[in-house]
Parts: sequence; structure tokens; C-alpha cells
Amino acid sequence: MALYKGCKLITLSGFEENNALCLLGHINFYVPSFSYGLVEIIHQAICHSIIDILIECKNG
Repeated sequence: MALYKGCKLITLSGFEENNALCLLGHINFYVPSFSYGLVEIIHQAICHSIIDILIECKNG
């Protein structure tokens, strides 16, 4: 739906490098691992970092 509305899409994925999700995104965070837990932990760290940056920008 985001792509249909002209929004930019950020994806978070792991496992296979050429997965369908990576092909959709304008910005892709791909974790080259088949360990589900590791992929999820890295995705969580990326999300927390993005949120911290947004809060810092908002608060100046």
C-alpha cells in the first residue's frame, strides 16, 4: 500500500540475499545470516537507532 501511495519503503530482512522483500525497498537493511534470533536482534537495534535519531532531531 505504501508504494501505491508513492511512499518510500524501508525493508528489514535476513536469510536469502535476493529475497522478495529486498526487491521492494528503496532502502534495505539485509542481515546475511540464517540465524533467526540474530537477524531479529540486529533488526531491533536498527529500529531503536532510527527512533533515537528521530527523537534527537525533534528535540534539537
